Amino acid sequence: MSKNSKQKIVDALHSLMKKKSADKISIREIVSEAGVTRQAFYYHFEDIFHLLEWGLEQKVEEIADKCSKIEDLELSLEFFAQETINEYPVMKKMLNSKLRIETETMFYNAVHKYFENLYAKREQDHGISSLSAEFFIDFFSHGISSYLMEQCINNNYFDVKNFSREIYQLIVLRLNYNKNIGMH
Repeated sequence: MSKNSKQKIVDALHSLMKKKSADKISIREIVSEAGVTRQAFYYHFEDIFHLLEWGLEQKVEEIADKCSKIEDLELSLEFFAQETINEYPVMKKMLNSKLRIETETMFYNAVHKYFENLYAKREQDHGISSLSAEFFIDFFSHGISSYLMEQCINNNYFDVKNFSREIYQLIVLRLNYNKNIGMH
């Protein structure tokens, strides 16, 4: 079994979730949409939750990789927010399903990974101690993931440029504060 068939299964689920609730999708529908056998599905995934998890991890890695290539922090934040908004229809269905808690956790982990990568890439620029960095990453991950999920649930398509500018300013203020008072 190839990664290609694995990706076909993820793409099939994504396509089906644009049409109906995650709770209403069966493995039979997924394999039919993907053009693979049930055996292929179970070769790659234990169940639909593991399929969702793997698909989200792949998407996060793709976004994180693209974000890491964007030197400008504000543009990186804007790209991340826009990619999240692009997934709102599917994300909303996941948040309104039996998998809400798992979806919230997966999304938080995705945002956390983004900020870990952001911190690692710019570590030498800000001089924050690892303890402060851990708090910084956790704080922004919780705040941003909660905010974006709330916007998604309430169908609030917000101004991405303004959002990324505000988050950028919060981050820069924090980093500059540390530099100005010599905290590490």
